[in-house]
Amino acid sequence: MNEQPSFAWTALLTPTAQPRVAASLYRLQLDEDPNFGSPVVFTTEATAFTLPEGKGIVDGTWYWRVAVVDSSNNVGTYSAPQQFYKEYLAPAMLHPAPDTLLSAITSFAWAAVPGAAYYQIDIDDDPLFNSPLRDETDNTRYTPTQSLPQREYYWRVRIYDKNRKPGPFVTGRIQIQAASLDKAVYLPIVQR
Repeated sequence: MNEQPSFAWTALLTPTAQPRVAASLYRLQLDEDPNFGSPVVFTTEATAFTLPEGKGIVDGTWYWRVAVVDSSNNVGTYSAPQQFYKEYLAPAMLHPAPDTLLSAITSFAWAAVPGAAYYQIDIDDDPLFNSPLRDETDNTRYTPTQSLPQREYYWRVRIYDKNRKPGPFVTGRIQIQAASLDKAVYLPIVQR
């Protein structure tokens, strides 16, 4: 799954001559721990639930379960846990292509990712990104505001969703070199 999840379950029916819905509320638990040691808990009247704004989850393996809450506020037995994996897609790099030799850099570009509210871009001459030039943009193109001296650079970009939850980075490498003299254009000098 590469977006914030929604959950759905079947309503509990009371077995009488005329079956009826027996639950007044449902309690949903969501946790990264399969034993639900520190779950995030939501209560709803519906048999479906979408995480509210500001309550998005980070990438990783998650578990969820649901229980009936009766009219006396007693929580019933939880359903068997369900597991899912959530991970946003990494943006595809468009320009410059990885391992490109350039005489100057004008901009970096990547493909849009569904669910992205904005993007974080890092540019550094250190492959570990210990002191990057870092910026955020809601565009899929970024032009540095300072010139990049001649050397090897690494760049990476990732999304953030509307809940400020990040996706994975995609990383590229470029080399900025001096313009080659064999590609220089020579113009004649005109004297009067």
